[in-house]
Amino acid sequence: MPAQRALRADARRNREKLLEAAQAEFQERGLGAPLEAIAARAGVSIGTLYNRFATREDLIDAALPALLAQTLEDLSERALSADSAWDRLATYIFGLCDLQA
Repeated sequence: MPAQRALRADARRNREKLLEAAQAEFQERGLGAPLEAIAARAGVSIGTLYNRFATREDLIDAALPALLAQTLEDLSERALSADSAWDRLATYIFGLCDLQA
């Protein structure tokens, strides 16, 4: 398999804008968010989205780890701010269940 070339600066910026837009759209609308909405939010064409991410699954695979990490960090902070150990545990567990739903 050939080595992957480094992206040009504009392509790298477009990829980052797409990932940020995808994370926001997925958080607001779920993983079924329209790809056109993601491209529009990023300020790029749908062709640019497909040039960077050939399938929805490729975009999800690239966007989800950072989104999940931030969501779990936010949940942890919310749980740690509860008054008792029980409330901290319950807040965290219920938060994880909400994420699964």
